[in-house]
Amino acid sequence: QSNLLPMDFFLGFISFFVVIVGGIVIGVVFGFMAVFMTRFTERTPVLEPLVIFMYAYVAYIVAEMTGLSGILA
Repeated sequence: QSNLLPMDFFLGFISFFVVIVGGIVIGVVFGFMAVFMTRFTERTPVLEPLVIFMYAYVAYIVAEMTGLSGILA
């Protein structure tokens, strides 16, 4: 006798997609923030990689802290 109900499989499936889509959304939001910030670093191109890596790391940390997929962020 199994303790799993069909509703448990459905909720697990939904939870899986919420984690994936949430991680992607966080990555896109922080990506747009990085794009708009690098528009203002034309005179200092040395700062562009720093800004990109900083936003990538912050997106990963935010996604992990909220329980979403940090790898996809």
